[in-house]
Amino acid sequence: MTTHSNVTSPNGYPMTLHPSPQEAACPPIIDNKFSSPPPSYDSMMESSTSHVKDEFGENCSSYINDLDTDDEMYVEYKGKPVSFFCDNFKFRGGGDDIFDEYSVCVTPLYFNDSDCAVKLNFKTSYWGVTKLNITCTENKSAKYCGAQKEMIYIEFKNRNDKETNGAKFKLKITAKKDYDYNRPNSSAIPSGAIIGGLFGSLFLITVCSDIVCRCLGIRKPSKGRVRTCNPTEGNLAQAFPGATSMAYVDNIAEKEKIIIPSKNGLFVTPEGGWFKQRRTFHVVKGKEAENTSLREERIANIMKKIRDQKKACAQPQKRKIESTFSSYEKYTRNRNPRIRVGWRHFKNDTGSFKQVFYKDGGGVREVPLPSLDIDIRAVIHHSKEVIFPTGECKYGDVNQMELSLGDYAGKILKNFDIQGDDNQSQTEKIAYGIISMTCV
Repeated sequence: MTTHSNVTSPNGYPMTLHPSPQEAACPPIIDNKFSSPPPSYDSMMESSTSHVKDEFGENCSSYINDLDTDDEMYVEYKGKPVSFFCDNFKFRGGGDDIFDEYSVCVTPLYFNDSDCAVKLNFKTSYWGVTKLNITCTENKSAKYCGAQKEMIYIEFKNRNDKETNGAKFKLKITAKKDYDYNRPNSSAIPSGAIIGGLFGSLFLITVCSDIVCRCLGIRKPSKGRVRTCNPTEGNLAQAFPGATSMAYVDNIAEKEKIIIPSKNGLFVTPEGGWFKQRRTFHVVKGKEAENTSLREERIANIMKKIRDQKKACAQPQKRKIESTFSSYEKYTRNRNPRIRVGWRHFKNDTGSFKQVFYKDGGGVREVPLPSLDIDIRAVIHHSKEVIFPTGECKYGDVNQMELSLGDYAGKILKNFDIQGDDNQSQTEKIAYGIISMTCV
């Protein structure tokens, strides 16, 4: 069995590779499904106006569609084939003021898919987490709004390699303003109400406490005297600020005795109550008595320093995260350049190439390259590491198959060159370098 692969070359040069002797017995039939040229810049920019229609299988755009609150855009599908490099549209809310914040909303107008062959994924980016799925059985009519300041990627997926010509749907895309920079007071109304409620509650608690103290009996405080609530219950009593201890003077012997130290200005009711015959209580401040509050504060500071030193000496344990990527892809995941690689398989029963999807519906992976100066054999090697990290595919052992690179028109490439025209940026060259792989 013979295998061919299709690869997109960004420079657009047509290149042909003659079939091997094994392939001579079964000449490949090239599928020209991807032979249409990339869309022009002008056609992409036309989609930025209101009431624009994007159609899966009809037009392809790599740009982000910006919407204001009075804009409406539509995404349609009428059963046409959708290539793997034109399977998503991107939308973002925005207006005249860059400090305003928007969210994007999607409303399904209709979704007809009797064969359950189509799935739509709403994501925050190409590699982002899927926020919502629309299928023949779920979320067909529910309106969905993304998070504030977040884009929505609408991704088209073919389910289980079924025929999609009977599926049709239409989505309406709008934007709503979540924050208006020029009207800051509008967003502060709830906070003001909450703050006002807190102050009102504190005031009410203070008034109620004062009423309770008056009902239980309060002596009017005078200089050097203690004001207490419910003095016979043995509760804590509030003293004057700066008080360090409590003392009393015998009215007959005129001898002063310090009986209890304070704890943050509070004193425990002494045995026999605060007001006893021939005894007058008053507070002692400063160095007239031992300031236990300062001593406790020094002890607390020492303990805090000890705890901080222990934390500084402790080595944080690193979490071990299991990688879901191959060793080569993980090593160069944050490096450029990259190329997008798909897999097309030549089937003898139909005599044509067929795109192969993953179990979850995807068919494209990004392959990072060590440099732009690389030959075609190295590209095949790196692509195989990403597409087949275990060396197995649904058609058998990859090492027993013949792998090739080809462009989207089905022409086998002999060389790999993404240098291209000097007037193009490297990002544009690599973005158009769609590469398909096939195994036999």
